[in-house]
Parts: sequence; C-alpha cells; structure tokens
Amino acid sequence: MITRRKYFILVALVVAVLSYFTYDAMQGAAVYYLTVTEAVGQNSDQETVVRVNGTLVQESFIRGDDRIESYFDVTDDMSTIKAHFSGVLPDLFFNENSQLVLEGSFDGGSVFQVQNILVKCPSKYVAEEETSSA
Repeated sequence: MITRRKYFILVALVVAVLSYFTYDAMQGAAVYYLTVTEAVGQNSDQETVVRVNGTLVQESFIRGDDRIESYFDVTDDMSTIKAHFSGVLPDLFFNENSQLVLEGSFDGGSVFQVQNILVKCPSKYVAEEETSSA
C-alpha cells in the first residue's frame, strides 16, 4: 500500500513538473499578433516584441548601400508604419501585393525594427474560366 502511494506521488510530481515547464516555455514563445492600426497605437513600448500583419506599400521599398539594410512601409488600408530590416529578404518579398507578417518592436521613434519577416502565401487563386465551344 505504501509503495503504491509513493508511486502515485512520484507520477503526480513528474506530471506537475512537466506541466510547469511546458507552460513556461509557451509563455516565453508567445508573440502578440496585431494589425498595423493596432501596432501604431502601441508603438511606445520598445521592449515588447509583436507580430504585425499588413501589405507592402507599393514603391516604398528602399535598399541601403550595403544591400543588407532595407526600409519599407506596411499598411492595413487604415494606417501605415515605416519598417526597417537588416538581413536577407525572402524571395517573394518584392511582390507589390505581398502580405507580410513582421516580427519585431518599435524603436524610440515610429520605425518598426523588424527581426523576422514572413511572407504569407497567396490564398486567393482565381480559377481559369472555362470556355465553352458550342
């Protein structure tokens, strides 16, 4: 009887510890997902890393002289933010209609310092119209 109780306590303790570590890991990995308009209202917090979803503004892309630095604007049709990224851009980035998810934080000003860029896969495909020959 005592052995069974010790076994049950040991299993409960192991489950509790694993649950705590899982919860702690998930809290550290959680990143908020905002629209551009929501991010503009929150741009004063430099410590918080957020994900911002928006569309690349046409003709706003500027690459620095070193070919690593990139500056561009992202919009949600209501608000626009200026973004800065230092690194290699995804191949599909230059599409004028690119849907982007930017992960980063605002600097002291109003520029969003991007740490990671995700380019959304287009979800709208138009089927080719069938032509009927009668």
